[in-house]
Amino acid sequence: MFRVLSATQDAGLTDRLVEALDGVASVVLTEPSLHALRDAIANVRPDLIVVDVDDSQRAVNEACIAIHALLEADPMHPIVAIGNDTAAATVLQVMRAGARDFIGRDSANDTTRRQIVAQLNRLTRESRPASGKLVVITSGQPNDGESLFAINYAVLRAQQAENVLLIDFHLPATLAGAALDIELNYTVRDAVNDLSRLDRTLLSSALGKHRESGLYVLPLAAVSDNMIDLTGASILSLMTTLRTMFCEIVVNFGGLRHSGLATELLSVASQSFLVSSQHFTSVKACRELLARLAPDAPARSRMVLAVTHYLNEIHLTDAQIASTLGIGRSVRIPDARAALANSLNKGVPLVIDQPHSAFAKALHALSDDQPRHAPAVELKVPRATGGLLHRLVSSVL
Repeated sequence: MFRVLSATQDAGLTDRLVEALDGVASVVLTEPSLHALRDAIANVRPDLIVVDVDDSQRAVNEACIAIHALLEADPMHPIVAIGNDTAAATVLQVMRAGARDFIGRDSANDTTRRQIVAQLNRLTRESRPASGKLVVITSGQPNDGESLFAINYAVLRAQQAENVLLIDFHLPATLAGAALDIELNYTVRDAVNDLSRLDRTLLSSALGKHRESGLYVLPLAAVSDNMIDLTGASILSLMTTLRTMFCEIVVNFGGLRHSGLATELLSVASQSFLVSSQHFTSVKACRELLARLAPDAPARSRMVLAVTHYLNEIHLTDAQIASTLGIGRSVRIPDARAALANSLNKGVPLVIDQPHSAFAKALHALSDDQPRHAPAVELKVPRATGGLLHRLVSSVL
């Protein structure tokens, strides 16, 4: 049975929690002060902490300080708040402090039970080792060919293995819908909002799917949505859940700049591709990116440099670029800009439209060489510290 810590001065609230969680969890009462919470956590070792948020602004501020302090000490503390869910400012302040959910104080017992059980089930999922392979594709600067590289590569992987998902972070809107001629109405933001009830049944009906290859697609944005409330922590939590549902996930991180999220993804990826062109500005951007995201040897050892739009007439070879970047392996992706544009306009990925082209053969070689087993490493989900998308958008070159 789970253990839930009720941080409140309202004994009646604890009684309601006991009744709502009958048969699911034992409930232990503690004072809501930070000192009392720390002692109770050390003694009880709860699976979930429920913090009572009073209506007064002072109480809200104190609760947020306590939540923040607990998560600073241990970012994995699962904390939910309970209070007036009609006070939008209060809910937003508490969620920004790091609470995973906000429960209405006047909610019926079955509603309270459902919300808390969803969080407890989420803990169970997160405790499982990640099983799905993770391939991360990034570039030093946007529009170096990384998006169509990722889409075509993911299509090949889906043809070779069932249950493959492409997560597309391309901004301001995904190219995958047009490139694969599919409707993409379900986004990363939707999946984060559905995280407590996310399963394969929901995803099978919501995700866009490419008919010819069987590839599932989850875009960051289908259109230029306002996603200021997305955080790196929420995306990593989503990724952890998705890796239990898909045998392989290909992430097109593109030229985005969110160091914490990208570093964590690269550190656990079974393989990663750094996409560059033969231009000095692209190589310089890649070197700066690696200095921030993958300074350690293990992350770079799983990285392949993919030089796109490669032309022999340009006297900067893939080997020279790889040496400059400190990457051990490089591949040449032949120039196919016209063919890629034509295939994009037709809504047919080039590896299907022209399977015998030099571009398709180069990607086939990469897809066939994909490691068969992902490292048994779990994503670390840090405390949410603010909106993700405004940082991403402001830093896209």
